[in-house]
Parts: sequence; C-alpha cells; structure tokens
Amino acid sequence: MIKYRSLKNEVKCLYYKFEYSDICAERILHTHLRLPLSDLEVLRSAVFEKITICMPQLLQLLPYYDNDKITKLKEIANDFKQRFKTIIVIGMGGAILNSKCLNDFISPTDDFKVICMHKICPIQLKQTKESINIHETGFLFISNSGDTIETLILAEFWYDNLKQSGCNDCSNRFIYVYGLQSKSLLGSLHERTKGVFLEYDSNMGGRFSTFTTPNILLSTLLGLNIEDFFKGANAVLKDFLSGAEVTIKAIIAGAVMTSNTLSSENFSMSIINSSYDSRFNGMIHWYSTSLAETLCKEGINLVVSSLDLPIDQHGLMQGILENKTRQQFNLFSIQGQVESRLNEMILMLENEVCLQCHNHQIPFRKIILENNSMISLGAIMMHMIFEVITAAVLTGVDPFTQPEIDNMKRNLAISYREQFVP
Repeated sequence: MIKYRSLKNEVKCLYYKFEYSDICAERILHTHLRLPLSDLEVLRSAVFEKITICMPQLLQLLPYYDNDKITKLKEIANDFKQRFKTIIVIGMGGAILNSKCLNDFISPTDDFKVICMHKICPIQLKQTKESINIHETGFLFISNSGDTIETLILAEFWYDNLKQSGCNDCSNRFIYVYGLQSKSLLGSLHERTKGVFLEYDSNMGGRFSTFTTPNILLSTLLGLNIEDFFKGANAVLKDFLSGAEVTIKAIIAGAVMTSNTLSSENFSMSIINSSYDSRFNGMIHWYSTSLAETLCKEGINLVVSSLDLPIDQHGLMQGILENKTRQQFNLFSIQGQVESRLNEMILMLENEVCLQCHNHQIPFRKIILENNSMISLGAIMMHMIFEVITAAVLTGVDPFTQPEIDNMKRNLAISYREQFVP
C-alpha cells in the first residue's frame, strides 16, 4: 500500500480523521494540539456562547423537529416519489448546496432522479427540459427570504413550461420552502400556483441549515437514512457540548489553520479545497461557500477556491504553487475504498500534490471519512460547521452575518419588482 510522504500528524475522531503535513504542524498545530484541555475550554466556551446568542438551534440534538413534523415531511416526500420520476430542486447559496452535498455524496440505487438546479442559462435549461419527461417531474423551491430572485426566475421558468406542456396541476407538483416574510416574491408565486408550503426554519442561516426541512425531504426522496445522518451529526455535537478532548482539539486545530493568518494585520490568505472523488463535489462547494460567507467581512482578506482534480493539476496548480501569499490546501477523501489498482494510482496522485505543497511551503490537510455512509457524512458536516464558526470567533468576525450578500439580494428584489412585477 502506498503511504503518504509528508503526512505524519493525525487527529482521529469517531467517523473521520485529519492528517496534517509537517508544515501545518510546525506552523500552528503542534502548539494547539499540545495545549491542555483546560486552555482549549476557554475557546470552546466562547464559541458555545456565540452560538447560544445567535443560533441556539445548532446546539440542539437532532432532529430539531418533533416526530409529527418528521412524519409529515417523510409522507410528503414519499408521495412525490410515488407520483414522479424526477424532482428538480431549485435554490441558491446554502439552500441548494446543502442539498447537493446529499445528492452528490450518495448515489440513489433506483431510477428516481434528483436534479439540483442553480444555473440561469437558457441552453442548460433547454437541455434539462429535453432530458426529462416534464409530465413526470415535481419541483422543490427553497428560499429563506422568499425574495431570492434567481430562485424565483427558475420557478417561473418551470411554471411557464408546465403550462405550455398542458400540465395544469402545479398545485400537486410544487413544494415551496420559504420564510414567512410578508409579500415575498416566491410567496406571491405560491399564491398563484398553490402547492405544498413548508416554512423555512428562520432560526438557521442557509449555510448552516444542513439538518433542516429541505434535507430531510431530499434524504427521503433519495431513499437515504436520515436517522443515520442525524446520528453522525449528533456524535460530534455531543462531543462539542461535553468538551470531549479529541473532537475539541480537531475542531480547534482546523479553525486555527484557517484563522491564524487572517487575524494578523496586513496578511491575505487563500484556502484551496479539492478532491479526486466526485462524491465530494457538493460538499466542497458548500464548505468553500461557508468559509467565504462566514469569514470574508470587516476587511478580512480571504480568497476561497476549489480545484477539480486531477484536471486542475495540469493548469491551475501552477498558479497555486507559485503564489507567494499565505495559502492552505484541503483535500477530501474516503478511506473505506475497495483496494484496487485504480485506487492505488489515485493515492499516488494525492501523494504528488502533498509533496508539491510541502516543497512550496503550503500547509496541507487531508480530511478522510471512515466510509461513504450517511453517518460519516452527517459527522463531517457537523464538524465543519463548528470549525468554521470557531475560525470566525478566533478571527473576530460575526459568523452568522453576510452583509454584502444581503445587500445584493435587497437590490435585486427591488429591481425585479420595479421592472418585472405589473
């Protein structure tokens, strides 16, 4: 079996582990991983207090909802799955990226298909329409504010195409998930088309809404075990609440990697997230978005990007390896792979990326899931939520706001009402 050349520093949690390059350990990790738990407890308490004030639901064991609501969500999802062969999920930001994490990570075993849609592109929309039987398709629209213009545009596109195709039963094929803001644009469309309404959990921001209504629906549609998803997440949450040493050190180590440079004056930083495994596509996009939306404010100079490996080794890696600003490289992987020649070759490729990062003094971290189960997925997503929030606390920014994004949303909603609403 091929071994890593430089990754000798390991932090192993229950369902996943982290391996750090020597440069990571030398720069920041050894100091923090060797701290007594009493010192780390000061930071854990600060993070706990911040979450308690701003988003206390994150500290509740899953599911957040009572059994009656969970049963209702499963009944809605099962009804749609029996009546349709395709479900198109439409949303922006965290609303759709959390759904993509599930859809990309575990492929369904039957002929039922879920399409997560966020692009407003006439060619792609035309191709999608031609690839499905619109008469056998249901739709899920997700928007916390109800005023996300891109979600509304796509919802109206499919509503118009359904009518043109002779489908006059939109009330039976539309599910709306949005907040109860008065006179929202998506709410107005819902009034016209009817359909199932589910309230978006107003206590949870989009990027942190991983375990809320839309993903419970989607898990059932995909035939996934939502209880296992919750089990993995709860294992991490319980460790955080109790101050379990291994998990707390792993969360803080990752947060320190991200925040160490950002909290210093006159420094910029880039974080690069990547994987050879396409099952991580949704997660990497979600994690990159969570980092940017949470940390990039109040003058923080952070650029977050994603690499599509191996193709970007033959181009974009040139810019990364020659970049003289501070950088951090994260690579996602799954250890429970069946041994094969192809997997050995992938490990060889990962070794080379690790070696080049080492040679160019770029801290390198590998995030390794125990297997591709819903338990492992729930655990790592809960871990990353706490890690991102902890990085924000260390950096001195509010992890739950996104002022520039909110400003853009408001401007677009005003422009849309002025130009397109009669």
